[in-house]
Amino acid sequence: RGVNPASTIIRYTGTSSSQGLLKLQGSSTNWIENVTVENMTLDCNLLIQYGYWANYLRKATVRNIVVKGHKNISDWGCGIIVGLRDGGITIENCRIIAGSGSSTSIGGIWITNRDDGDNRTLVTGNYVEDQNVGIFIEDRAKRVIVTNNFVKDCQEGIRTAGTTPCEFLVIEGNHILNASGNGIHIGDKAQFVNVTSNLIEGGGYGIFARDLSNVTIGNNTIKGGSQRGIHLESGVEVVIEGNSILNTNADGIGVLDGCKTVSVNSNTVVGSGSMGIRVHNVGGGSNPSNTVITGNNVKNSARLSSDSSGIYLGNATDCIVGNNRSYDDQATKTQEYGIQEAGSSNYNIIVGNDARGNKIGGITTVGANDVVANNLQ
Repeated sequence: RGVNPASTIIRYTGTSSSQGLLKLQGSSTNWIENVTVENMTLDCNLLIQYGYWANYLRKATVRNIVVKGHKNISDWGCGIIVGLRDGGITIENCRIIAGSGSSTSIGGIWITNRDDGDNRTLVTGNYVEDQNVGIFIEDRAKRVIVTNNFVKDCQEGIRTAGTTPCEFLVIEGNHILNASGNGIHIGDKAQFVNVTSNLIEGGGYGIFARDLSNVTIGNNTIKGGSQRGIHLESGVEVVIEGNSILNTNADGIGVLDGCKTVSVNSNTVVGSGSMGIRVHNVGGGSNPSNTVITGNNVKNSARLSSDSSGIYLGNATDCIVGNNRSYDDQATKTQEYGIQEAGSSNYNIIVGNDARGNKIGGITTVGANDVVANNLQ
């Protein structure tokens, strides 16, 4: 209790190890608690698997720790790992930096928090670079807040995963730069998650969300990227609202493959390589999609595609598309239609949109039972 080391450098000079350079190990009957660990540099020297490793730890603070050169051993390795029913943990102002070869480690900061009480884990103000996953929230983690971190040059910036769902997560105000796979990846049945006010630049997908429920993706800024700005697949009760998505090389927003009860509201999507907002393979028969697309501003889509539109419904039923502005104001227009239906789309309501100023036309539909009314085109 009450451990507070002074400014210290610990450097590993032995042989390769699958242990932690600094390890706090409690047990289910002997918890470690009320601990502060700060102002340390942990140099794993590319020979050790974990920089800081804590199990059965609660009510603790880890701050101003530098971890460098941790190594992947048998597909495991991490700068800071906190797990096994830990609760009430704060990890702040730490730096997880690259050493030669360390980009193969599984994560910069790894939270596997299985606490069933009311304690929360806070990960804030950290810098992570050149890892497989910058911040990894794994397997039954609950009440984790990830905020105001800078994650750079990782394969994935922030990710949830596990065989048992993570829940009650907040991912807010982070800056993720050049994540080659996904800026933020939420999946594996995660639920009750807020992904808000993040800045994601470059890389692959901005936000990749699959197989989840009760999620809000709001007020994020996504710039560039080789894939979709926001990719939602098999999501239920999801709100995508108030995001700004600029110049992605694929769709701005994709709502795909079995999504239900999704709201796409008040987003700005500009200069997408393909569709601005794509809704595809949702609804049908006794499985209505209840997808609502309202109040979005979509323009200048199809920057890299010859046959794309601002808002696209492909094999989509039971959607409401209303009060959107979808247009092209470029000198050489690329966005073919403001709103386009295709495939087996039907039973959609398309009302009150402004789809003037596109390359070919305003609105084109295929559904015999659509309601199309009071649009400008």
